[in-house]
Amino acid sequence: TWQSGLLGATEIVFPKPSLETFKFSKDKLSVFTGTFEVVTRFKVAPTAPPGPTAINGEVRYQACNDNGCQFPTTLKVAVQVMLVQ
Repeated sequence: TWQSGLLGATEIVFPKPSLETFKFSKDKLSVFTGTFEVVTRFKVAPTAPPGPTAINGEVRYQACNDNGCQFPTTLKVAVQVMLVQ
């Protein structure tokens, strides 16, 4: 999730998950594995002045291995950007 401000998230694109089997579950689980990207597209507010700003948000995830899953975790994200005309 992204906080609203000078930039507003218009789309969040996740990679295609894979269905994996784990010892602790009789059902296959939809997961992301290895290194992957989550891409967000933003729209700049018409009133946004040129210059540096930050986009703040959170990523919530749950890490698992073949033995079980950790508790869900929320990671705070801050991305510095430069707005230009």
